[in-house]
Parts: sequence; structure tokens; C-alpha cells
Amino acid sequence: MSASAAPPVVAVGLLLRNRTVVVVGAGRVGVAKIEKFLSAGAQVRVIAPTAESLVHTWAAEGWVEWRGRAFEASDLDGAFL
Repeated sequence: MSASAAPPVVAVGLLLRNRTVVVVGAGRVGVAKIEKFLSAGAQVRVIAPTAESLVHTWAAEGWVEWRGRAFEASDLDGAFL
């Protein structure tokens, strides 16, 4: 492999039901990740100073925990992923 080649991606199957997953960022890409984790039954913790309106809705409805600020190492406390 040359130094400029991108590293390979490995698909992994994880059971996420009732496990805490942290997503840093709540823009378009973050929303797509959050949707996948929610569909897997994860408890999603979102860390982002600003968020798409859908994240606001999910937080208001109790589907995600949104921390409206920059990431801190303690945000990973108790998280599985």
C-alpha cells in the first residue's frame, strides 16, 4: 500500500439496542448517522453547538439527548460507541 492510498473500510455488525452511542455533529451527515443508530435501537447522545431542525424535534420528543455545545471528553462517559 502506498502512503497516499486511503485505508480500507471494514464493515462491522454491532448490536446497539439500548446502548449509548455518541454522535458529534448534527448537520446533514450527523442526521443520517443518528437515523441509522435510532433505527438500531440505540440511545443516541448528540454533541453539537448547533443542530438541524430534525435533531431539535428528536430531542424535544425524547428520542435523542442533545448537548448544544462543543465536544468534551466526558461526553463519552458510559458510551458504547
